[in-house]
Amino acid sequence: MCIRDRAEYEAKMATRRTKEATGKKPGGKPPKPPQAGPRAQDQINLTDDDSRIMKVAGGGFEQCYNAQAVVDTESMLVMAPHVTQAGNDKEQVEPMVARIQALPEGLNQPQRLLADTGFFSEKNVELCQQGDIEPLIAAGRDAHHPHWLDRFEEPAPLTGPASHVEQMRHALKTKAGRAAYALRKQTVEPVFGIIKSVMGFRQFLLDVYKRQDQMGLTGKRLAVERNGEIVPKGLHAATLLEEGDSLEIVVAVGGG
Repeated sequence: MCIRDRAEYEAKMATRRTKEATGKKPGGKPPKPPQAGPRAQDQINLTDDDSRIMKVAGGGFEQCYNAQAVVDTESMLVMAPHVTQAGNDKEQVEPMVARIQALPEGLNQPQRLLADTGFFSEKNVELCQQGDIEPLIAAGRDAHHPHWLDRFEEPAPLTGPASHVEQMRHALKTKAGRAAYALRKQTVEPVFGIIKSVMGFRQFLLDVYKRQDQMGLTGKRLAVERNGEIVPKGLHAATLLEEGDSLEIVVAVGGG
């Protein structure tokens, strides 16, 4: 039984109890409580048991991870990498904001967060507001071929009280908001392209990679030594650590 299954079950039961309290009869059969322990159909990956079967872009499923990165729009530096076994991007905004805020002073307070519609939720908008971060998270998909005049028009100003989500939706329609959001694709997408296609970092096992991620070294030039022997870059993903292993990671630092 996983925490997510228990949370979903309790949420469904809470909804039923709310309906019953108002005198309404909840439809359908009550949900079954999650089963404790492994089920007969459960599977485990013997190579990298931290990974999970996830739905991937383009259709189908793969045994993989969900990799996230916060990238600075000016320098294109990766400010906070993160690897998780949760497939839902909406759940990743909070831990990523926490990682940014844990950075040294001067690097830990972004002015604005840009993210696509997969990260949108009211909770994430409020989270950014509480952290004094302006959220520009796409709340839906725009038409691919809008009228050319739409690119030069400003929306009518908001009238009356507006929620933080409504304020964000309005900001995304302004010229300044559209220009700021446009930086997302030319910032984080090239970084992932460089990591995958130029550096060849497309596959990994979390056992070795976990140490690199914990140290914030993902995407950097480094050398890995295990038990006194250099591990070639191409074997990082296939190298499993065992109890008692000694791991040394050397990072290249540029100078002038």
